[in-house]
Amino acid sequence: MSETKTKPSDLKLLDRNEVTNLLAPTENLNFIDLKPGDDVEVHFHGTKDESIINIGEAELRINPQALIDTAHCIGMPKKYVGKCPSDLLFPHLNYWFGEGMSTPVRVITREGVVVSMTADRVKTAVVSNERLLQIAEEKLGNEHIVGYHQIHTDLDLSTISVVTDQTFEPVKEDTLFGGIKIQNSILGKDVVEVSPYIFRQWCSNGAITSQSLGRYTRKKHDNLNNWFGEIIEGSSSELEKEFERIRHLTQVSVKGHVPETIQGIAKDRRIPQKITEEILERASSEKVETMYDLWNCITWVASHNVELTPLAATRLQWTAGVISKEHEICETCHRILG
Repeated sequence: MSETKTKPSDLKLLDRNEVTNLLAPTENLNFIDLKPGDDVEVHFHGTKDESIINIGEAELRINPQALIDTAHCIGMPKKYVGKCPSDLLFPHLNYWFGEGMSTPVRVITREGVVVSMTADRVKTAVVSNERLLQIAEEKLGNEHIVGYHQIHTDLDLSTISVVTDQTFEPVKEDTLFGGIKIQNSILGKDVVEVSPYIFRQWCSNGAITSQSLGRYTRKKHDNLNNWFGEIIEGSSSELEKEFERIRHLTQVSVKGHVPETIQGIAKDRRIPQKITEEILERASSEKVETMYDLWNCITWVASHNVELTPLAATRLQWTAGVISKEHEICETCHRILG
């Protein structure tokens, strides 16, 4: 397998200013929770690109994507919204937001513009990505942070990976860096989750482990700072455990039966056929001999396949994390023994 640089200063990671810019679209948002019976009216000036929603006395412009979200909240298919003429669409919206609305809707706005709506069940109070990152940096200590990786931000799912100076070498001249990965839903569709994170300098590579350090819900934790502090305090020891599991992967041979092992993983973890073929191709080009080599192939595909959604990439990284725990190979069928 390819070698990796070992000095933190050589790593190809994002700096804090780049992260701030990436997080900006999900910051400074306001939220309005609408209930059935609330005073809501949708109208337009000329075209659907000039849509307006009145919520009580407030008048807000709806951007084009948010208009699709708005209609989707009350059951209108997205394709229908795109094709439906304005003078037919808005009476429908007003009926359903008036007499027809039966479930709460969360409206997300920025500077007087509706940027999204959701009727999905809200699981937790909203926490900003920037605030989460600031707390993590305070608890980890900026002097121990070497950079940031795999930053993805949208309203449904945001991920932020913080790489620290905690390292180990599973094989000679191949250094892995530990850190944490934060998952957050700005819309409140899912709870905040923190997991150990393993980074390998290989153009851009990394893998989330299979064990969550903690999940934050306002119902169970009153103070986010205290909760994060407890999680970070335990992250170092959890990373050491993960390092040791990964080290063991270097001792598990898959030589001579790589395709069977990959196909078994794909079947057990329900990896799509197209992604499985890419892992097989990567394994063939890298001359995989051990489970550690295979672990690297899976994380490489998760990091580099541009067709994967952030959620799909995270699930594939999670699969790599599971492999670090379930790494014994059946001598007969060459599949991983769970």
